[in-house]
Amino acid sequence: MQPNVSASGDGGLTSLSGSWSSSDPQSVITQYRYAIGTTPGGRDIVGWTYTNSTSMTHNGLILTPGLTYYVSAGARNEGGLWSDSGLSNGVIAGATPPVAFNKSTPINGAGSQSTSLTLNWAGSAGATSYEYCYDTTNDNVCSTWVNNGASTSKALSGLSAGTSYYWQVRAKNIGGAINANTNTWWSFTTLSTTATFSDVPTTYWARQYIERLRSAGITGGCSVTP
Repeated sequence: MQPNVSASGDGGLTSLSGSWSSSDPQSVITQYRYAIGTTPGGRDIVGWTYTNSTSMTHNGLILTPGLTYYVSAGARNEGGLWSDSGLSNGVIAGATPPVAFNKSTPINGAGSQSTSLTLNWAGSAGATSYEYCYDTTNDNVCSTWVNNGASTSKALSGLSAGTSYYWQVRAKNIGGAINANTNTWWSFTTLSTTATFSDVPTTYWARQYIERLRSAGITGGCSVTP
């Protein structure tokens, strides 16, 4: 009557589920018990817990990300004899990838940006770290991803003037990675070294903001050229 055990996780770090059935249909099962451990058959996390059910979800756990946990189960027959099994599949704690998230600034298609700016994005639930990537090729791929730790922003400097950049961020944990904005890459263009308006020289303190108004279509100047 040794029970067959299966286990599953909620993808998080606080609960673990399991189910079982008896391998001997001739036995009359009067009670079940389960335990949780870091080895098959182990009981170092949760000791024997008795139940009349063939499944359980044990909440309130403190599981270590990346560590494998096992559910053991036992069955007792009408004669009071227990038969235990520790052969469940292991469950890796926190193995669900981070949830969807979005970039925030600079907004997609932003023009007349400084050659020193900060990339910003919202946090992703479940993420343990982020990576960012940017280049000047509009192909939705990048050869170099840079680890940014748990921070949701990155200050860039030394960008080329008058250049379009394409950027992406991805959130990671032991369960995988997910790109921001459903894998939609964003772009921004840095301010050119050539003045657009004859009365707004490149050294003028507000030039960047005036150029952004033009890029947004809010103003085109006072003549056609402009």
